[in-house]
Amino acid sequence: MALLPVDLAELETALVDGLGVATAERIVAGWQVRRTPALRVNRLRFSLEPDAAGRLAEELAATGIPLTRHPLSPWSFTTTPEGERAIKHSEAFTKGRLYMQSLSSQVPALLGEAQPRSTILDACAAPGGKTALFAMRAGRPAPPGLLVAVERSAVRAQQLRHTLQRQGVDWAEVVVAVARRLPDRQRRRRFSTILVDAPCTGTGTLRLGDPRSYAHLAGRYAGYAAIKAHQQHGILSAMAELLTGDGLLVYSTCSVDPVENEAVVDGLLRARPDLGLTDLTTWNQHFPSAIPACASVSGTPVDPTIPERCLRLLPDALAEGFFVAAFKRR
Repeated sequence: MALLPVDLAELETALVDGLGVATAERIVAGWQVRRTPALRVNRLRFSLEPDAAGRLAEELAATGIPLTRHPLSPWSFTTTPEGERAIKHSEAFTKGRLYMQSLSSQVPALLGEAQPRSTILDACAAPGGKTALFAMRAGRPAPPGLLVAVERSAVRAQQLRHTLQRQGVDWAEVVVAVARRLPDRQRRRRFSTILVDAPCTGTGTLRLGDPRSYAHLAGRYAGYAAIKAHQQHGILSAMAELLTGDGLLVYSTCSVDPVENEAVVDGLLRARPDLGLTDLTTWNQHFPSAIPACASVSGTPVDPTIPERCLRLLPDALAEGFFVAAFKRR
């Protein structure tokens, strides 16, 4: 395979050992292509007009900004790099009528129940794009509707609040806390949809032309990935305790490493035999880079439903490297 910079030798070894040479080469190639910018329309800023997305597309096209609908959702679009730069100076952007968000990162917030009476918890919420998408799908809640967004960093929580305010989500409860140790008020609640978009190594979003995107991994990948996997399992286990009987627990990362993905999912399935995976492979049709999830990690087989039901994306021109799993009670 094409060699990575010497500082990423540990990462290269992890990719080859965990995914094989052919898949590792596809990942490295995906780190070198220019990704197509993506966005979604925010219906909350259109008074819930039936075709808010079409109206905004026409509005931006009139100013020379191209938008192309994407079948991922009625609100999903792609644009060009030049269009992205222009969008960020547009009134539609500053007024929160659209939100720049990769297609892969939209998927977790398109899962699960989203109605005015839904109870939704986003356990690792900043910068807030997924929380806002859940809110848009659900609409303004009627009691006892609840949307809780958790962020451990006070600085990132401010960014979260800013995103939600711009998107018109003024009913979300922002909680500054570690997801594994929520305040009693939240721990006593039960939620119909819980998202754990876990802190991860970020290997799905690397850009080999930008050393800043992988500086945090230079020379120390293996230990760093192990720490992240431990954190991810702890958060996921804690959130499973807060799920309603018929609720959905969504787990996602922007990592390509099976240690952070299949291994973490397998760990929860082993610890919680009452949980099983729902099938997400129908989403493969929207992503040319989708491949089956791994059947084993470091030579150890994982639960056989993982490769049958999880969504694994390699980085390419359309998507980041991404992984999504969704649990329900058996």
